[in-house]
Amino acid sequence: MSMSFGGSWVYPDSTQVPSSNGLQAQNVSFVKGGSGMQVGTRLGYSVAFATPDEISALFNWISDLGNLLLWYRASDQSVWAIDITNQPLPQVELIAGSLIGIAATFSQAGARLFLSFFSVSGQGASGARILTYQSGFVNDLAFLPPITYVPPPPSEPGPGNSTPGLHLFGYLIEYRSGFITRPSPDSGVGTNPNINTFTPIAYTVGGGTYLSWSLTTTWPVGAIAVHPMMTAFGNPAQWFIPQGLSQAVVGGASSTITFIINISDQQLLATGQDVTYSLTLLTNSVSNVPQFYPSVVLTHGNRMVYVCQIPNNVGGLSSALFVSAIGAYQQIDPALSLIQLPGLRDITTCISMDGVLYMFGPEWTYQTTDNQGDPSTWATPQLIDGSRGTLAIRGVQVAPSGTYAWVAAQDGMYYFQGTFPALPISYNQDHIWNRINWNAAQAIQIVDVPHKRTVTVLACLDGATTPNAELVWDYTNGFTPTLANFSGPDFLQGFNMGAIAPVKNSLPGAVTAASQQQELWLGSSLHDGILRNNQSTDVNPYLDNGFPIFSTYETSLFPNMGGKSAKGVIYHHHGADYRLTGNGVAQIQAFSLDHAQVFNVLPVTLSQSPGLMPHRSFDNISEGMSHLITQGMNLCHDPSFEGLT
Repeated sequence: MSMSFGGSWVYPDSTQVPSSNGLQAQNVSFVKGGSGMQVGTRLGYSVAFATPDEISALFNWISDLGNLLLWYRASDQSVWAIDITNQPLPQVELIAGSLIGIAATFSQAGARLFLSFFSVSGQGASGARILTYQSGFVNDLAFLPPITYVPPPPSEPGPGNSTPGLHLFGYLIEYRSGFITRPSPDSGVGTNPNINTFTPIAYTVGGGTYLSWSLTTTWPVGAIAVHPMMTAFGNPAQWFIPQGLSQAVVGGASSTITFIINISDQQLLATGQDVTYSLTLLTNSVSNVPQFYPSVVLTHGNRMVYVCQIPNNVGGLSSALFVSAIGAYQQIDPALSLIQLPGLRDITTCISMDGVLYMFGPEWTYQTTDNQGDPSTWATPQLIDGSRGTLAIRGVQVAPSGTYAWVAAQDGMYYFQGTFPALPISYNQDHIWNRINWNAAQAIQIVDVPHKRTVTVLACLDGATTPNAELVWDYTNGFTPTLANFSGPDFLQGFNMGAIAPVKNSLPGAVTAASQQQELWLGSSLHDGILRNNQSTDVNPYLDNGFPIFSTYETSLFPNMGGKSAKGVIYHHHGADYRLTGNGVAQIQAFSLDHAQVFNVLPVTLSQSPGLMPHRSFDNISEGMSHLITQGMNLCHDPSFEGLT
């Protein structure tokens, strides 16, 4: 009887497992073949970049700037990068080691990259940062502040169109991060600039003139432009930028800029850019201290979402989201941009999928939808599930298609399309999932690779605090536990895992099959460099960084006990004939039901085109027998566990 093997079923009783599924699998891959799913040793990993860094987060930033790989160096809380396409250029420090936190999240917004940093407890640990390229990479804190410089009032050098009467003046600083901050000059009093700390310049215009307004100061680092703002006579509450005026400045340097304002109040009201909203923007203090520390940043449509904690009215902190204005990723008004869950429930992380914003707490999941207005006007978040969420900041991952996501909940790994299915895809691996150390939840990472039809979870098992295992589901046949194939806990010999990410391989000299393809890359938590998942055309594709891959696969019971006619039947087993393909030697053990007895049979020398099916003898009386096929350090590579008779 020829069989094709599916993934492992380790949770149900072995007598309930279909004959097409194995009892356990480790470090194997599942390949669709003509007779169903074939099982073989997974492709190994090889060095992509040698670095001694301790890596806890990886991100592939693809933009007009190139194909960059970024990582968070946990040893000194810094951010580094390489240009993948132009190796062997050295790694570059993008953000110096002044950060706080164990890892980072990344969110791309065009040619800018937003970063957040979180602690081992899952709380935001540093102010959000923004990376941009200005003749070299520069980084700035988000929400840069106004300044205290008080310029002299305007003058009236000659005839023009001005309207007589009292007018107020201020100026807005535009930063290279894309943020136009709240108005200056600010009094600098207190830690939170607000509408009361803005100290505008008052000047009574004679009328029938044009205005000349000069500002001289050392502009803050990162400033690229200054915009004047003013009010009309008799209307001090509404502010406008007249005539689209702007002057470029060099951040960190002192200079004088002069604005020529030749406009009547009527023209100002009709054509000026209304910037009254800027009076209530959230910014850092004038000494550039952030008002909040986001643990997660992500885009939602054309907005940026910041997951954070803010003070509540009882002296503590409550979870919150700040959601930016449309197209302005740092434009936040604390009163209009705030979203919180009913009862101020905790928010671990959130995702944007199919236009819906999903918020995940430790044991609950909510959703809300953008109505294109201020976030405060969106519908109150609705409960999706009151028992499932995640403890891990990186425990929810949207697939590249954007049509589904994966959720690492405490009770299993869930395929998520706006609701949770009855069973997680990990249902049959429950005893492995239960080994995850949820005290190290922030180390969990998820990667979906659609062209391989696999989802991989990097996790800490058995009390580990840095990742020590990959749990891999092949969903070629479906997303349910009965259809998906599983391998794990997979591991690499001689490599300490720290972070995982899908990466576009543009390395010079990449093998043809790998060039420009998306691969899984691994960063090490302990000086072992950065590895890439091999393609079958790589040299030694079945080696992990030079080490053999230890693979195991245990078949279901033979004969199958699932049918009614087989129940209660006891067989006398004299041996088995094996049809295996590959290279080297395969070790085989035969087990009676529930591993009550073990038979170490003679090894099988493998061939790519075996002409015989070698017979191995054992003698046992049992309801069924399973067969464990292994290969490890003493064996050759590239076996394909094609079938068994």
